[in-house]
Amino acid sequence: MSTSERRGIVFPHNNIGLIDLRHENNIATMLWHSNYIEFNVINGDTLKKVTSGIGSVVGLMKVLPKWTQKGAIIGL
Repeated sequence: MSTSERRGIVFPHNNIGLIDLRHENNIATMLWHSNYIEFNVINGDTLKKVTSGIGSVVGLMKVLPKWTQKGAIIGL
């Protein structure tokens, strides 16, 4: 998750919860089904740098096969 204030937060596990990054010096979180909180805060000069930082934590998506870019894909 990233914000227009060029801050991001990544939970390294499959946690479900709420994140409030609206305040400059405060991060409020609420997690369900977790006994502890662990997260990475990422700051950057630009949103692109924040997004790159998030990608370095969670990994990047592989390039899609060429057939996905030609025509319509219909699921039945």
